[in-house]
Amino acid sequence: MPADEAHRLAAPPQPSGLLDAIGCPADLRALRPEVLPALSDEIRQRLEKDPAIPPGTIAYGGLYEQQQSSFRNLMGVLAAAILLVFLVLVLEFHSFKHAVAIVWGALLSLFGALIALILTGTSLNIISFMGAIIGIGIVAKNGILLLDAVDHHLAEGLTVRAALAQSGVRRLRPVVMTSLAAALGMLPLAFGVGAGAQMLRPLAIAVMGGLAISVLLSLVVTPAVFLVLSPRLR
Repeated sequence: MPADEAHRLAAPPQPSGLLDAIGCPADLRALRPEVLPALSDEIRQRLEKDPAIPPGTIAYGGLYEQQQSSFRNLMGVLAAAILLVFLVLVLEFHSFKHAVAIVWGALLSLFGALIALILTGTSLNIISFMGAIIGIGIVAKNGILLLDAVDHHLAEGLTVRAALAQSGVRRLRPVVMTSLAAALGMLPLAFGVGAGAQMLRPLAIAVMGGLAISVLLSLVVTPAVFLVLSPRLR
């Protein structure tokens, strides 16, 4: 191999002229998937502020376009997951109010996943979005545990308020233990322990965030929604 080619192959890649022209920070120049959203937003904001570039003359493609398409597809997956969970709950409880109460609490767990991502400085990407979707299915079981006990108490003749109170006391330990076990199982991934764990770290953080807030949602939001939907049994 000629010496000039060997030198060219060994030389580190030079920064893009476009990145230099817009003054992109050095920490955004590594085109890794996890920094792609921040880099794309930075480039788009700086180009939009440039008066020399007419609006609508720049199109964003490549990996950024693929990621945006994946986000749209995941939104469809999220809607399908919610619908399937709702249908399974309707078949299990033979009641829409049970399904609505449980799904409502599970959906609010998305805020827990978002808060966890913000606190850890993790970007909302495809992997973390998948973790939020997985968290919905895991969180729904807390509501199932609670409302299953409510049905047993209602069959014994208790009012809905008394049944919810008794179920909250009886199901507190199972809800906490199952959520804690699932969260601890995700802990090695959240810390990036092991080969390839760094890529799945956002998924683990999103799941753990959803599980952390699910305990509160299962004992407060789900019973409240169920109570509102059961006016005749109060």
